Amino acid sequence: NFAALIASALTPVAITRIGGKRTIAWGLLFAGITLALLGIAVDISAFFVFRIINGFSFGFIFVATETFVISMSDPDRRARNMGIYGMAMAAGAAFGPIFGFTLFERSTELPFISGGVVCVVSIIVFALFFRPEKLYEDKSKSILSPLTIALPLGAAVMFGFIFEGIIALMPLYLQDINFPPRAMGYIITSFELGAISLQYPLCFLADKFGKKGYLTIVYFLTGIGFFAVPMFSTLQIIIFLSFVIGGLISSIYPVGMAIAGDDVKKGDYPQVAAYMCIGFSVGAIVGPFILSVSMDRFGYEFLFYVSGAVLIAFSIQPIWKVFSRSWQDL
Repeated sequence: NFAALIASALTPVAITRIGGKRTIAWGLLFAGITLALLGIAVDISAFFVFRIINGFSFGFIFVATETFVISMSDPDRRARNMGIYGMAMAAGAAFGPIFGFTLFERSTELPFISGGVVCVVSIIVFALFFRPEKLYEDKSKSILSPLTIALPLGAAVMFGFIFEGIIALMPLYLQDINFPPRAMGYIITSFELGAISLQYPLCFLADKFGKKGYLTIVYFLTGIGFFAVPMFSTLQIIIFLSFVIGGLISSIYPVGMAIAGDDVKKGDYPQVAAYMCIGFSVGAIVGPFILSVSMDRFGYEFLFYVSGAVLIAFSIQPIWKVFSRSWQDL
């Protein structure tokens, strides 16, 4: 996450110098090479070097890709298109480990080498079939202030905070309440399946009825949902809650990105995508730390209480944004 954070800050420069398509292609190339090298790393220091370079590569890919998505989307479909992008990401996160661990049983190097091959194939498909519009001729000559996109940036931080914290620490909570490892797999998988299947319909609602209002409702409802989780010890109920919460949490980032696309000029889109990826990385670094400290000091159920409290507190941000703008218009 730290390497991706640094790469995100540098990506707008790469996009304006060599173009978004070439930035993605070079990112995929280095990602593929470093993935393959991870499989043959001879010691732990080499492994970490390759892992850091790999993180840099994916940081460039994410920013450039998200810039294309918001740039090529009509405003009334922007959240939905970002939702499709998010569904693809969630599908990779859900099914990638299944294939990876299956290959790992045959050879410890095979998952990494296969990942490198996938990246190379992706470059070929991307180069042959992706024909982007010329999006960066009107690039901004000034640096966009993060305050301009405070609401979307908050959504990015919140998504990283909750998503990475829950994925990392949920197994500890489930172990604490004596759930078997198989049940842990069901619950984590249901979280990812919710992210895959619910993102598009939820982002459709955001496009249809208002993105800022949608964020307010999702922050609040998801926060309440987190407070409810420790009340139940039945596996089926927790699986259902995990499915719903997974979809709601995963819709926050694409809707936030769509709001940013609505609020700034097209020439600022690379900077917007960079800020959003940086925001996600900051949340992903800070979230697991704060949540783990809360669990150690107050009890494992505080994984959900702290997550819920932070989400409910963030529901004030969209409301404040709408009312402050209305006040300025008077």
